[in-house]
Amino acid sequence: MSRFTLGAALGGAAVFFFDPEQGEDRRGRLHSLWRENRDTAQQVGAGVSQAAETMRPLVRRVKRGLEQRDWAEAARARWVPGVAGVLVASTFGAGLIYFLDPQNGPARRRRVIAFLGEEQGAVKHGFRSVQKAAGAVRPRVRRAVAEASRAAEEVMAVGRG
Repeated sequence: MSRFTLGAALGGAAVFFFDPEQGEDRRGRLHSLWRENRDTAQQVGAGVSQAAETMRPLVRRVKRGLEQRDWAEAARARWVPGVAGVLVASTFGAGLIYFLDPQNGPARRRRVIAFLGEEQGAVKHGFRSVQKAAGAVRPRVRRAVAEASRAAEEVMAVGRG
C-alpha cells in the first residue's frame, strides 16, 4: 500500500469517525461491532504476533545488512518527504469524505461553491476597481512620459551643442 493511499485512508477515517453530526453514532456502531467480533480479532492478532516472532531473526539480518551500506544513512534523511506525503494524502482523504458524504456532502458542496462565487465576485470587483484607477491615471502617465521625453531631447540637443 502506498503512503498516499494510507494517508488518504487515515484522513478519511478521521473525518468519518469524528464528524460532529454523525461521528458519535458511527463510533458507537464500530464499538458494537468490536464487542461482537473481539474474540475473532484477538485470534487473528495472536496469529499475526506469532508470525512476527518467526520473522524476527530474518528482519534482524536484513536490518544489519542495510545498516552496513552507505545508502542507509541517506535513506534515514528522507523521512520528512514521506511524512509530508502522508499528511497531504490524509488531508486529501479527509476532504473526499467530507465533501462526498451522502447525507451532508451536497450541503457542504453548495456552501463551498457559494463561497467561491462570492470570492470570485469580490475579485472581479477588485479587478474592475484597479482597471478604473489605471484608466484615470493613464492620461497623466502619458503626459509625464511625453514631458520627460521632451526634456531628454532638449538635454541631448544642448549636449550636442
